[in-house]
Amino acid sequence: MPKPEISISKKVLPSLPNEYRKTVLGDPMGADNQYRGPSGVHVREYKDSFVVHVDEVDPRFDVLGHLVQDTPETLAAFGAGLILSKLGFYPRSEKSSHKCSKVEAAKERMDKNENRVCDRNRFGATSMSLIFSIFLFDRMFRRIKRLLLGF
Repeated sequence: MPKPEISISKKVLPSLPNEYRKTVLGDPMGADNQYRGPSGVHVREYKDSFVVHVDEVDPRFDVLGHLVQDTPETLAAFGAGLILSKLGFYPRSEKSSHKCSKVEAAKERMDKNENRVCDRNRFGATSMSLIFSIFLFDRMFRRIKRLLLGF
């Protein structure tokens, strides 16, 4: 069920009260800025208005609870990224058929006389590809949620 949102014109409310703080937490949905206020209030600022809704759980105080209650698609994206990395759906180099250990990475540096480190994490994917896939799945799942729930 989509959260009810209220749009408030800046003609009616030119600025937010002092207790609202700028934040990067949340989906900006094209907003210029985002703010968090008391009691889980989330405000997105656009050119001519503020769009306000109340989250079930305030992410500043309970990140996991917020993910479960307000943005389960982000948890699903994280899980999908981990599953794909565990199953090995990411491109691998010729030598990456095994998991790299710190000892192997050190030997590789010594053999090649380079300052290169093993870039594989314990799931077999590069950290950047894992992070990229989580963000990609998160965007995809959010769009699906908006299409299905009509907002």
